[in-house]
Amino acid sequence: FIQSNLRMVINAEEIEYSFSWDTFEDGKPYLGPMKQEIPGKVKMLTQALDIRNWIKIDKAYASHQRLKEILLERGYRDKVFVTNTGPTTELAKQELLELLVDHLTVHYPDKFERRPGGRVYNRMLGEELTVSDSDWVLETIQENEGDEVGNGEGSGGEMEKEGEETQGNREKKKSYSEGFSDQDDPLMKCARLTQEDWVIMEFDEKLDEYILTAGAVFFSQSNGWWSLREKWNNPLTKIHTPVLSYQNHLRRNVGGFFKSLKTGKPMMRGNWGIKNDLAGPMDLFKSMTEGAMGRFSDTNTYNSIEEVGEKLVNRTEFQTLRRLPKSKAVVFSIRTYQFQLKDYKTFPREDTEDLIRAIETLHEDKVDG
Repeated sequence: FIQSNLRMVINAEEIEYSFSWDTFEDGKPYLGPMKQEIPGKVKMLTQALDIRNWIKIDKAYASHQRLKEILLERGYRDKVFVTNTGPTTELAKQELLELLVDHLTVHYPDKFERRPGGRVYNRMLGEELTVSDSDWVLETIQENEGDEVGNGEGSGGEMEKEGEETQGNREKKKSYSEGFSDQDDPLMKCARLTQEDWVIMEFDEKLDEYILTAGAVFFSQSNGWWSLREKWNNPLTKIHTPVLSYQNHLRRNVGGFFKSLKTGKPMMRGNWGIKNDLAGPMDLFKSMTEGAMGRFSDTNTYNSIEEVGEKLVNRTEFQTLRRLPKSKAVVFSIRTYQFQLKDYKTFPREDTEDLIRAIETLHEDKVDG
């Protein structure tokens, strides 16, 4: 099992050359939102998700897992992980973990192996994780689940009870060692198994909104203002403050979209931007580390095309939304891709043209000040 104080440091290079990986020909998720942009408009840009594309595992897998370890080793657990401890949240996290492992062992059998006793073996990291106390059968968690509209019914009352029990649920901590552990929270296990960040959203009847009840978010926005802990137990309308494009164009639509999500009909969307404050593609978590605030530079003059290609980074988030059939919670995944602009020299010309077109026609509310 995972035991961080005994495990050797991940050898990312060795793992990269030991497996075959998803490539950008398989859907190019990092280009999705740019190709969909409507000139001068701000839209959610949601699409139906082919379940085969729910999780993407590429050659950066080991490097991303090592970056997550580094954050935990440096004591940032409270910044990357939050959770309520009420029954609905615990059910949603465990349900997601079982659903995720079921997906990984089917779609990536060369990388994940189901083992007796409710366990899964990660061949890439050489780790075995406990998924449940016994072998689980996902009888109701199927990819062709029924079409009922999930609006949070059946969960709101319990969530209110949870809130009454503790203003303190948010501060109630479980005891973990540094790094990842087999005794860890189900949501942290999801983060260990995949390159994605994970968020659980549950419906609050009093607010008539979805609220963020749990999250394992390692690779948040890098300009210093995004804080998972500040978003915890807040509704969608507050989570996206101070995003101007959301407040001015999407706020009214997003709540209805969450309520209309159907079990068995996952959706996908994305965000993208050009950053000039990153130290390259693996600079994924500076928003949590010392000196992050104020890192964004207004510099827009460069000495050469080569310098532009080196210093500007295209950051894209491939996001999926999926209603969990048992808990009725909505699980939100965020997979982050970052490329230096010079990398576009190796991409098909149409990819570069899509990026240029998206930049030139971007709505002013989507431009960082």
